[in-house]
Amino acid sequence: MLVTNDDSIAHTSPIQSHKEEIDRLRRELDFANERADDTSRNKGSELQGMMKKYNRQLNELEDSLRVGTACIRWILSILIVLPQSKQLQIEDLLAKLDGHKDELDRLREEKDQEIAIIQEGMDTTIQQLAEAQQVRLLNETPSSCP
Repeated sequence: MLVTNDDSIAHTSPIQSHKEEIDRLRRELDFANERADDTSRNKGSELQGMMKKYNRQLNELEDSLRVGTACIRWILSILIVLPQSKQLQIEDLLAKLDGHKDELDRLREEKDQEIAIIQEGMDTTIQQLAEAQQVRLLNETPSSCP
């Protein structure tokens, strides 16, 4: 910036003002580049964190799949090892068990009916006893009429 002693007014040359403008624009560009680099680093860190989480979940799922596959193979090996006669024996035992369950259900129903009949008889007997006591009390009280 040039200052003249005559009028004490500051004058700048056009070249000087262009130079200052270019310097200002360079500073702004450097600042924008720094912000872009910071944002890029932050997004890179964010993406890296997401990738770690994704890979951890993927590894957990793969482990679960391996365990599940091993269990299925074990079950299949047992099923394949069982000879046909053993499977028939198991089916026969299950059928007998179902038969016994049906028999127990039938017996329970019969006992429930017997209990209902006995309960009804007891209720009737209690009611008859109460009526008999009332009749006896009425017969025992002296009548006030001659």
